[in-house]
Amino acid sequence: MKIKLNNQDRFRFTEQGHIHEMFMNIKWQEVPGCSSIAGLFDDKGWLGWWAAGQALTPLGWMKPERGKSNQKEVLAAAKKGLDLVAGSYVNDIYGNEYKDWVEFLDKCYRAHAKETKDTAESGVQLHAWLEKFIKDRIANPKVFPKNVLEEEYRIQINKFCDWEQENKVEWLASEVQVGSLMFQFCGILDFLARINGRIVLGDFKTSKGFKDSWIPQLVGLKQCIEEMGQKIDDLMVVRLSRDGEFEVHPIHVDFERELLAFIKAKDFYQERNMFNARRKEIFPDLLPESLI
Repeated sequence: MKIKLNNQDRFRFTEQGHIHEMFMNIKWQEVPGCSSIAGLFDDKGWLGWWAAGQALTPLGWMKPERGKSNQKEVLAAAKKGLDLVAGSYVNDIYGNEYKDWVEFLDKCYRAHAKETKDTAESGVQLHAWLEKFIKDRIANPKVFPKNVLEEEYRIQINKFCDWEQENKVEWLASEVQVGSLMFQFCGILDFLARINGRIVLGDFKTSKGFKDSWIPQLVGLKQCIEEMGQKIDDLMVVRLSRDGEFEVHPIHVDFERELLAFIKAKDFYQERNMFNARRKEIFPDLLPESLI
Protein backbone atom coordinates (compact mmCIF):
# COMPACT_ATOMS: atom_id res chain seq x y z
CA MET A 1 0.00 0.00 0.00
CA LYS A 2 1.41 3.38 -1.04
CA ILE A 3 -0.75 5.51 1.24
CA LYS A 4 -1.02 5.89 5.00
CA LEU A 5 -4.43 5.63 6.64
CA ASN A 6 -5.05 6.67 10.24
CA ASN A 7 -6.57 4.36 12.89
CA GLN A 8 -6.15 1.17 10.88
CA ASP A 9 -5.49 -0.73 14.10
CA ARG A 10 -9.04 0.15 15.24
CA PHE A 11 -10.65 -2.13 12.63
CA ARG A 12 -10.45 -5.84 11.95
CA PHE A 13 -12.18 -8.37 9.72
CA THR A 14 -12.81 -12.10 10.17
CA GLU A 15 -13.28 -13.99 6.88
CA GLN A 16 -15.26 -16.78 8.52
CA GLY A 17 -18.69 -15.32 9.06
CA HIS A 18 -17.69 -12.14 7.20
CA ILE A 19 -17.49 -10.16 10.46
CA HIS A 20 -16.36 -6.54 10.72
CA GLU A 21 -15.26 -5.31 14.14
CA MET A 22 -14.29 -1.91 15.53
CA PHE A 23 -12.38 -1.18 18.74
CA MET A 24 -14.46 1.26 20.76
CA ASN A 25 -15.34 1.71 24.42
CA ILE A 26 -12.26 -0.35 25.36
CA LYS A 27 -13.43 -3.50 23.53
CA TRP A 28 -13.92 -4.99 20.06
CA GLN A 29 -17.51 -4.68 18.84
CA GLU A 30 -19.15 -6.06 15.72
CA VAL A 31 -20.36 -3.40 13.28
CA PRO A 32 -22.16 -3.62 9.92
CA GLY A 33 -20.23 -3.70 6.66
CA CYS A 34 -20.67 -1.35 3.70
CA SER A 35 -21.73 -4.10 1.29
CA SER A 36 -24.40 -5.41 3.67
CA ILE A 37 -25.83 -1.93 4.19
CA ALA A 38 -25.68 -1.09 0.48
CA GLY A 39 -27.48 -4.34 -0.36
CA LEU A 40 -30.66 -2.83 1.08
CA PHE A 41 -30.77 -0.48 -1.93
CA ASP A 42 -30.97 -3.23 -4.57
CA ASP A 43 -34.36 -3.82 -6.14
CA LYS A 44 -34.11 -7.58 -6.46
CA GLY A 45 -37.63 -7.87 -7.87
CA TRP A 46 -39.24 -11.28 -8.15
CA LEU A 47 -36.55 -13.84 -9.00
CA GLY A 48 -39.11 -16.47 -10.01
CA TRP A 49 -38.92 -15.39 -13.67
CA TRP A 50 -35.14 -15.77 -13.66
CA ALA A 51 -35.26 -19.18 -11.94
CA ALA A 52 -37.93 -20.39 -14.40
CA GLY A 53 -35.76 -19.30 -17.32
CA GLN A 54 -32.78 -21.19 -15.93
CA ALA A 55 -34.89 -24.33 -15.55
CA LEU A 56 -36.36 -24.16 -19.07
CA THR A 57 -33.14 -23.32 -20.94
CA PRO A 58 -31.94 -26.99 -21.14
CA LEU A 59 -35.39 -27.83 -22.58
CA GLY A 60 -34.97 -25.38 -25.44
CA TRP A 61 -36.25 -22.07 -24.07
CA MET A 62 -34.42 -18.85 -24.96
CA LYS A 63 -35.47 -15.41 -23.81
CA PRO A 64 -36.84 -13.39 -26.77
CA GLU A 65 -35.24 -10.00 -27.24
CA ARG A 66 -37.33 -6.88 -27.62
CA GLY A 67 -38.51 -6.56 -31.20
CA LYS A 68 -37.90 -10.30 -31.70
CA SER A 69 -34.41 -9.57 -33.01
CA ASN A 70 -33.26 -13.06 -31.99
CA GLN A 71 -36.30 -14.91 -33.37
CA LYS A 72 -34.18 -17.34 -35.44
CA GLU A 73 -32.10 -18.28 -32.39
CA VAL A 74 -35.25 -18.71 -30.27
CA LEU A 75 -36.77 -21.12 -32.83
CA ALA A 76 -33.50 -23.04 -33.25
CA ALA A 77 -33.22 -23.51 -29.48
CA ALA A 78 -36.86 -24.62 -29.28
CA LYS A 79 -36.34 -27.21 -32.05
CA LYS A 80 -33.26 -28.56 -30.27
CA GLY A 81 -35.23 -28.88 -27.04
CA LEU A 82 -38.18 -30.55 -28.79
CA ASP A 83 -35.86 -33.06 -30.45
CA LEU A 84 -34.33 -33.84 -27.06
CA VAL A 85 -37.72 -34.44 -25.46
CA ALA A 86 -38.99 -36.47 -28.42
CA GLY A 87 -35.86 -38.60 -28.43
CA SER A 88 -36.20 -39.32 -24.73
CA TYR A 89 -39.87 -40.23 -25.19
CA VAL A 90 -39.10 -42.67 -28.04
CA ASN A 91 -36.44 -44.39 -25.95
CA ASP A 92 -38.73 -44.70 -22.96
CA ILE A 93 -41.74 -46.27 -24.78
CA TYR A 94 -39.58 -49.27 -25.62
CA GLY A 95 -39.46 -50.30 -22.02
CA ASN A 96 -36.48 -48.36 -20.77
CA GLU A 97 -36.74 -46.83 -17.35
CA TYR A 98 -37.21 -43.06 -16.96
CA LYS A 99 -34.17 -42.75 -14.72
CA ASP A 100 -32.04 -40.69 -17.16
CA TRP A 101 -34.94 -38.38 -17.94
CA VAL A 102 -35.69 -37.89 -14.25
CA GLU A 103 -32.03 -37.01 -13.63
CA PHE A 104 -32.12 -34.53 -16.51
CA LEU A 105 -35.27 -32.87 -15.15
CA ASP A 106 -33.63 -32.66 -11.73
CA LYS A 107 -30.71 -30.78 -13.33
CA CYS A 108 -33.23 -28.39 -14.90
CA TYR A 109 -34.88 -27.88 -11.53
CA ARG A 110 -31.53 -27.01 -9.93
CA ALA A 111 -30.18 -24.94 -12.84
CA HIS A 112 -30.77 -21.60 -11.09
CA ALA A 113 -28.74 -22.73 -8.06
CA LYS A 114 -25.88 -23.90 -10.30
CA GLU A 115 -25.87 -20.59 -12.19
CA THR A 116 -25.77 -18.65 -8.92
CA LYS A 117 -22.89 -20.79 -7.65
CA ASP A 118 -20.93 -20.55 -10.92
CA THR A 119 -21.37 -16.77 -11.04
CA ALA A 120 -20.19 -16.41 -7.44
CA GLU A 121 -17.16 -18.63 -8.07
CA SER A 122 -16.14 -16.68 -11.18
CA GLY A 123 -16.48 -13.44 -9.19
CA VAL A 124 -14.20 -14.77 -6.47
CA GLN A 125 -11.62 -15.89 -9.05
CA LEU A 126 -11.60 -12.55 -10.86
CA HIS A 127 -11.37 -10.57 -7.60
CA ALA A 128 -8.45 -12.73 -6.45
CA TRP A 129 -6.65 -12.20 -9.77
CA LEU A 130 -7.21 -8.43 -9.62
CA GLU A 131 -6.00 -8.22 -6.01
CA LYS A 132 -2.77 -10.05 -6.83
CA PHE A 133 -2.26 -8.04 -10.02
CA ILE A 134 -2.59 -4.72 -8.19
CA LYS A 135 -0.38 -5.74 -5.27
CA ASP A 136 2.29 -6.98 -7.68
CA ARG A 137 2.15 -3.65 -9.53
CA ILE A 138 2.41 -1.70 -6.26
CA ALA A 139 5.46 -3.74 -5.25
CA ASN A 140 7.14 -3.11 -8.61
CA PRO A 141 5.37 -0.65 -10.95
CA LYS A 142 7.93 -1.18 -13.72
CA VAL A 143 7.21 -4.88 -14.04
CA PHE A 144 4.05 -6.07 -15.76
CA PRO A 145 3.08 -9.17 -13.74
CA LYS A 146 2.37 -12.42 -15.54
CA ASN A 147 -0.62 -13.67 -13.60
CA VAL A 148 -2.18 -16.63 -15.37
CA LEU A 149 -5.93 -17.16 -15.08
CA GLU A 150 -8.38 -19.50 -16.75
CA GLU A 151 -8.75 -18.97 -20.49
CA GLU A 152 -12.44 -18.10 -20.08
CA TYR A 153 -11.46 -14.77 -18.46
CA ARG A 154 -8.78 -13.85 -20.97
CA ILE A 155 -10.91 -11.36 -22.95
CA GLN A 156 -11.97 -9.13 -20.05
CA ILE A 157 -8.54 -9.29 -18.42
CA ASN A 158 -6.85 -8.14 -21.64
CA LYS A 159 -9.32 -5.23 -21.85
CA PHE A 160 -8.58 -4.35 -18.23
CA CYS A 161 -4.82 -4.34 -18.84
CA ASP A 162 -5.25 -2.15 -21.93
CA TRP A 163 -7.36 0.30 -19.91
CA GLU A 164 -4.71 0.44 -17.18
CA GLN A 165 -1.99 1.35 -19.67
CA GLU A 166 -4.08 3.88 -21.58
CA ASN A 167 -5.13 5.83 -18.45
CA LYS A 168 -1.77 6.03 -16.65
CA VAL A 169 -3.10 4.13 -13.62
CA GLU A 170 -0.90 4.18 -10.53
CA TRP A 171 -2.21 1.68 -7.99
CA LEU A 172 -2.13 2.86 -4.36
CA ALA A 173 -3.97 0.17 -2.37
CA SER A 174 -5.93 -3.06 -2.76
CA GLU A 175 -8.23 -5.00 -0.41
CA VAL A 176 -7.76 -2.79 2.65
CA GLN A 177 -10.21 -2.69 5.54
CA VAL A 178 -11.40 0.79 6.45
CA GLY A 179 -13.92 2.14 8.94
CA SER A 180 -15.91 5.11 10.16
CA LEU A 181 -15.49 5.84 13.86
CA MET A 182 -18.05 8.62 13.48
CA PHE A 183 -20.86 6.40 12.16
CA GLN A 184 -19.60 2.99 13.34
CA PHE A 185 -19.40 0.83 10.23
CA CYS A 186 -16.57 -0.76 8.23
CA GLY A 187 -15.82 -1.91 4.73
CA ILE A 188 -13.11 -3.30 2.48
CA LEU A 189 -12.00 -1.21 -0.50
CA ASP A 190 -11.20 -2.95 -3.77
CA PHE A 191 -8.73 -0.35 -4.93
CA LEU A 192 -7.36 3.15 -4.55
CA ALA A 193 -5.50 4.54 -7.53
CA ARG A 194 -4.19 7.71 -9.09
CA ILE A 195 -5.80 7.84 -12.53
CA ASN A 196 -4.90 10.66 -14.88
CA GLY A 197 -3.64 12.58 -11.84
CA ARG A 198 -6.78 12.16 -9.65
CA ILE A 199 -7.24 9.99 -6.55
CA VAL A 200 -9.93 7.43 -7.36
CA LEU A 201 -11.75 5.03 -5.04
CA GLY A 202 -12.94 2.11 -7.11
CA ASP A 203 -14.85 -1.12 -6.82
CA PHE A 204 -14.60 -4.18 -9.06
CA LYS A 205 -17.88 -5.83 -10.07
CA THR A 206 -18.47 -9.06 -11.97
CA SER A 207 -22.27 -8.97 -12.32
CA LYS A 208 -24.01 -8.95 -15.71
CA GLY A 209 -25.54 -5.52 -15.20
CA PHE A 210 -25.67 -2.38 -13.08
CA LYS A 211 -26.93 -2.59 -9.49
CA ASP A 212 -28.24 0.24 -7.33
CA SER A 213 -26.10 -0.92 -4.39
CA TRP A 214 -22.89 0.13 -6.16
CA ILE A 215 -23.52 3.79 -5.35
CA PRO A 216 -24.14 3.61 -1.57
CA GLN A 217 -21.31 1.10 -1.14
CA LEU A 218 -18.79 3.52 -2.64
CA VAL A 219 -20.28 6.44 -0.69
CA GLY A 220 -19.84 4.53 2.58
CA LEU A 221 -16.27 3.56 1.71
CA LYS A 222 -15.42 7.15 0.79
CA GLN A 223 -16.66 8.33 4.19
CA CYS A 224 -14.41 5.77 5.89
CA ILE A 225 -11.30 6.64 3.89
CA GLU A 226 -11.67 10.40 4.26
CA GLU A 227 -12.16 10.02 8.02
CA MET A 228 -8.87 8.09 7.97
CA GLY A 229 -7.09 11.03 6.34
CA GLN A 230 -7.12 10.34 2.60
CA LYS A 231 -9.01 12.73 0.31
CA ILE A 232 -10.93 11.11 -2.57
CA ASP A 233 -11.43 12.96 -5.86
CA ASP A 234 -13.58 10.48 -7.80
CA LEU A 235 -15.60 7.28 -7.45
CA MET A 236 -15.53 4.50 -10.04
CA VAL A 237 -16.90 1.04 -10.78
CA VAL A 238 -14.89 -1.28 -13.02
CA ARG A 239 -17.01 -4.17 -14.30
CA LEU A 240 -15.54 -7.39 -15.68
CA SER A 241 -18.36 -9.84 -16.35
CA ARG A 242 -18.07 -13.59 -16.76
CA ASP A 243 -19.19 -13.31 -20.40
CA GLY A 244 -16.22 -11.13 -21.39
CA GLU A 245 -17.62 -7.62 -20.97
CA PHE A 246 -15.46 -4.82 -19.59
CA GLU A 247 -16.82 -1.41 -18.60
CA VAL A 248 -15.64 1.56 -16.54
CA HIS A 249 -18.36 3.60 -14.81
CA PRO A 250 -17.43 6.95 -13.19
CA ILE A 251 -19.91 7.55 -10.34
CA HIS A 252 -21.01 11.19 -9.94
CA VAL A 253 -23.29 11.82 -6.96
CA ASP A 254 -24.28 14.44 -4.39
CA PHE A 255 -22.08 12.91 -1.71
CA GLU A 256 -23.70 14.57 1.31
CA ARG A 257 -27.18 13.54 0.14
CA GLU A 258 -26.19 9.94 -0.56
CA LEU A 259 -24.26 9.68 2.71
CA LEU A 260 -27.40 10.67 4.61
CA ALA A 261 -29.33 7.90 2.83
CA PHE A 262 -26.53 5.43 3.59
CA ILE A 263 -26.53 6.27 7.32
CA LYS A 264 -30.30 5.90 7.50
CA ALA A 265 -29.96 2.50 5.81
CA LYS A 266 -27.25 1.54 8.30
CA ASP A 267 -29.58 2.38 11.21
CA PHE A 268 -32.39 0.35 9.61
CA TYR A 269 -30.03 -2.58 8.97
CA GLN A 270 -29.12 -2.72 12.66
CA GLU A 271 -32.75 -2.34 13.77
CA ARG A 272 -33.80 -5.15 11.44
CA ASN A 273 -31.15 -7.47 12.85
CA MET A 274 -32.26 -6.72 16.40
CA PHE A 275 -35.90 -7.32 15.40
CA ASN A 276 -34.98 -10.69 13.87
CA ALA A 277 -33.33 -11.68 17.15
CA ARG A 278 -36.46 -10.71 19.10
CA ARG A 279 -38.69 -12.51 16.62
CA LYS A 280 -36.85 -15.79 17.19
CA GLU A 281 -37.51 -15.46 20.91
CA ILE A 282 -41.19 -14.55 20.48
CA PHE A 283 -42.18 -17.05 17.76
CA PRO A 284 -39.69 -19.95 17.92
CA ASP A 285 -42.36 -22.55 17.10
CA LEU A 286 -43.56 -20.69 14.00
CA LEU A 287 -40.20 -20.17 12.30
CA PRO A 288 -38.42 -22.50 9.85
CA GLU A 289 -35.53 -24.37 11.45
CA SER A 290 -33.08 -22.39 9.27
CA LEU A 291 -34.06 -19.20 11.13
CA ILE A 292 -33.84 -20.57 14.66
